Amino acid sequence: MESLTLKILKSDIDTTFYTDGWNCAITRALHRAGFPDWYDCGTYIKDKNGNKIVTWNNSDYDKLCSTVIKMYQGSEPAVDFEITINY
Repeated sequence: MESLTLKILKSDIDTTFYTDGWNCAITRALHRAGFPDWYDCGTYIKDKNGNKIVTWNNSDYDKLCSTVIKMYQGSEPAVDFEITINY
């Protein structure tokens, strides 16, 4: 099993849209973490070839998505935070 730690930035929440998988807060965090060819698709993370790396069935990814969605919606305050995803 491998893991990656993502740092979600408040500034990314404030300046991007969740539905823009090429430039959302999770994709930006993936790129900062050293995965420049990975992108968030809302229900999974994929590489540039379309291979699914992490899916919604992963509880770490589910928690990440739920938190980020709430921040975009404004039901939770947007803050910088880190999360580790085991996959």
